[in-house]
Amino acid sequence: MIKLNKIPIFPIMVYEIDVPQEIYLPLLQWAPSLDYHWGDTNARKFTDVFGQPEAEPVCNWINETIVEIYNDLFTNPFAYQMEVCAMWMNKAERGDYTHEHIHPWSVISGIIYLAGSGGRTVFSRKNPYDNIMGMPISDRFMNREAYTPTPGKMILFPSNLEHSVEINDEDTTRYTLSFNTFPGVVNKDPTVHLDKCPYQPKPRP
Repeated sequence: MIKLNKIPIFPIMVYEIDVPQEIYLPLLQWAPSLDYHWGDTNARKFTDVFGQPEAEPVCNWINETIVEIYNDLFTNPFAYQMEVCAMWMNKAERGDYTHEHIHPWSVISGIIYLAGSGGRTVFSRKNPYDNIMGMPISDRFMNREAYTPTPGKMILFPSNLEHSVEINDEDTTRYTLSFNTFPGVVNKDPTVHLDKCPYQPKPRP
């Protein structure tokens, strides 16, 4: 048996954080009451969360939390104020899923898991072997990692990391709150301020 020493050359950090109960419980009660529509990633969404009074506590908490993540990701940060710039609620009933996508116009994105554990979040990186059909290649070689949702948890990840949601194979409806962040002050220049990033998820007509 040959001893294999695995060296992760390009590790990508995905952060997991417990959501405080005073933040989590009101969101859990609010989520089922919203009016969801099919979005641009084949998922049911409520896109008008950002700016709602019910979202203010979670936005403030994320803005405080994101500072530590941002400082950990960047050794020479180009901005010193990261802010939530877009936020939307997702609903997945049995059989629903979300196809692969990234979050443009965002630096760090996140998901708060509110209810349901069906349908894992799958992170992936493009690999040239994706185009070779029929090869018995493991998910690890293909740069795919699945995260099992746990209500009350939040994950944060680089916005350019491609991800998807597997089919919800449970009868319990899956509710999540997703968000993007962007520098409020860029290059430490107080004259350049972005109140909102240009990207906002749009409902499917």
